[in-house]
Amino acid sequence: YFFVFCVLMALRAICVSHYPEQLSSWRFAFDMSTRVEYLAFFLGLAAYMQFVGKLLPGELDRRVPLVFGIAATVGSAIVLGAPVPVFMALTTQAFQAAILVAGIITIYTFLKSLAAGRNESLIPLLGFAFFFIFLVNDILYSALIIHTAHLTPVGIFAFIASQSITVAIRFNES
Repeated sequence: YFFVFCVLMALRAICVSHYPEQLSSWRFAFDMSTRVEYLAFFLGLAAYMQFVGKLLPGELDRRVPLVFGIAATVGSAIVLGAPVPVFMALTTQAFQAAILVAGIITIYTFLKSLAAGRNESLIPLLGFAFFFIFLVNDILYSALIIHTAHLTPVGIFAFIASQSITVAIRFNES
């Protein structure tokens, strides 16, 4: 699930940066790029919640990834079936709200794991916290509330690094 999440976030970063439109003279490059961006966002969130459930077994209610999977399916169907302006209007705020909810659930799950004595949750918690802060930044930036830049790729780097460290520690201990 972590690999799928990373690949989807890489695709999303490419599309958010408008590289497909810059590299293609194809008339529908913007349409396809925007659809891929939104699909990666929905499916990435579902993959991420599955990952959290597998990373911290017993800490995350197993219904949570299911709910996010259903939401991703509904959002993806809207993205695939509606014109770009329509699906953007219908899904952007709902998706941003889903990100905030998923972030709060994730932080709660990591804190619950730490409270249960699972100290190996600290590094992923810190990596996720950076990622979540940058996600919130991007939501506020896209809403023109703050004037920074899209920083999610930096947050993803911190998150991937924290997961790599966690995997290395687990491998070393085994």
